[in-house]
Amino acid sequence: MTTQRLDPQWSALADLVAARVAEQIASATLKPVSPWLLPKDAAAYLGLRTISLEKMRARGEGPKWSKLGHRIVRYHVRELDRWIESGAAARSDAAEA
Repeated sequence: MTTQRLDPQWSALADLVAARVAEQIASATLKPVSPWLLPKDAAAYLGLRTISLEKMRARGEGPKWSKLGHRIVRYHVRELDRWIESGAAARSDAAEA
């Protein structure tokens, strides 16, 4: 296999592009990821269906959740983890079956 040398102009262009990309990455502000999940995301995190979480909320069971305003429900990842670790998740899965 033979290696071809890159034309000096192309090499300079590649260096310029690499420098610009590095600048953009360094200056980018990342949007923080919220630990508060939508019900559908919380259900996916737990490996459940969204309707299962809705039923648990209606019965006063399941992981702790918060309500913002009249309709906005959110689950904190920490509470989902606590619920799993408590063993309640396994008991709820058995009851749903």
